[in-house]
Amino acid sequence: MKNVDDSIRAALSAEDKEWFDRLGEQHPIEQVIDSFTSLPRFYLVASFGLTFLCTGISVFAVVRFFAAEEVSGQLLWAGVFFVGFLGIMLMKIGYWMELSKRATMRELKRVELQVARLAEHLNGERDG
Repeated sequence: MKNVDDSIRAALSAEDKEWFDRLGEQHPIEQVIDSFTSLPRFYLVASFGLTFLCTGISVFAVVRFFAAEEVSGQLLWAGVFFVGFLGIMLMKIGYWMELSKRATMRELKRVELQVARLAEHLNGERDG
C-alpha cells in the first residue's frame, strides 16, 4: 500500500501533494468520534444503547445460570444469555458496517476531488 501512495505522491504537483497529505488517514478513535457527527447518529446511539442493554442482560443471565439449582432453569438462563450475546454481536456488526461505509465514502470523495482537479487541469490546457 505504501508503494502506491508513494507513486501517487510522486506524480502530484507540490500544491496537490500538500492537499493529499492534509487529507490523511483517520485514526480508529477519530473514526468512532466522527461517526457520531454523521447523519445516522440516532441509529448509532440506539445501537450503543442496545449493546449496553444486551450486555446487562447477558451478565444477569450468567449470574442467574450459576445460581439456578435445576437443569431446566440453567437451560433457560443459558438461552437468555445466548440471545443477549447474539444481540451484542448484531449491534457490533452493524456498527462496523457503518464505519466501513463511511471509510469507503471518504475514499470515493477523494477520487471525485482528484477527477475534478484533473478535469479543471485539462480544461485549463484546452483554453490556454
